[in-house]
Amino acid sequence: AAADEATGEAEAAAQLAAADRLMSWLRGHGAFIDGVRVEAGGGAGRRLVAARDLPAGFCFLRLPASCGLSPSSCLGTDVGKAVQKRHQLVEGGSAEGDEAAEDECEKVTHRSVLYAFLMAASQDDSAPFGPFLAHLRLSGVGTPFSWSTQDRARLPRPLNDDLESYESHILGQYQTLFPSLSEAFPELFPNCTEEAWRRAHGLYSSYDFAASPGSSEDDGVLLPLLDCMNHDSEAANVEWGGLSLEESCGARVTRPVREGEELLYSYGCKGNAELVLGYGFAVWDNPHEAVTVRFEFPGDLDSTADAWLAAAQS
Repeated sequence: AAADEATGEAEAAAQLAAADRLMSWLRGHGAFIDGVRVEAGGGAGRRLVAARDLPAGFCFLRLPASCGLSPSSCLGTDVGKAVQKRHQLVEGGSAEGDEAAEDECEKVTHRSVLYAFLMAASQDDSAPFGPFLAHLRLSGVGTPFSWSTQDRARLPRPLNDDLESYESHILGQYQTLFPSLSEAFPELFPNCTEEAWRRAHGLYSSYDFAASPGSSEDDGVLLPLLDCMNHDSEAANVEWGGLSLEESCGARVTRPVREGEELLYSYGCKGNAELVLGYGFAVWDNPHEAVTVRFEFPGDLDSTADAWLAAAQS
């Protein structure tokens, strides 16, 4: 028990140190941060809380576009350039699982470049997104792509079928890139295992946001600090206004929030199947859970209705 407690304390200290380093990096890149702090939870968990009482509508974070980590922002990095030297990127979008990506095994999606970046890029202060990578790599990932065979067997059959189909594409992209990239650029891509690829996918799946509200872009963006927020569609007290330093953008509270209160965000009106596949958790009494119900009526519906009406009036 003492050893477990010491391990937990060390993990919490590492989480907080990474958060402090991330905040310094953000401020150095012109981000506006006010009234919030990161608290470490159990294991790899953490949460964003109010550092003081915040009034309704208070904006606690605005980020310049340069602080958002997206598939497109990785293309000009050393990792992105190395991938493009050996592979052609899918044209006309980067949605995973699309037919173009599946038909051409030597093509890779922009999102796969991001996964390679999450696995292999340097987290030094001077490296692109270095402190953010250090912060992300301490994050918990619980999507079913990383579950054991026994745990996956507990999923409903239709959900498991969706998982296997999606996984086939994701692992196909990994096998297209590796081990060839590691052989060609061993210093840039050491130890890029399938497990690390699954984890990189889980990081993106669990923490991506739309760059702006209502965006129709297939690819989202990883946003520093906001990745610490947990989901609650009913108790959510934060809204996202977009990636920009403009006054109308950023993250703000939707109601008064007391000091120490957790800041919560709604990932959207998602049923449990979508939550499990994308994030690795489900919600008890989920208000957005939907069940398809099919009704079959007799072919001669009018005469049946007339018969019931006549019987009721007799």
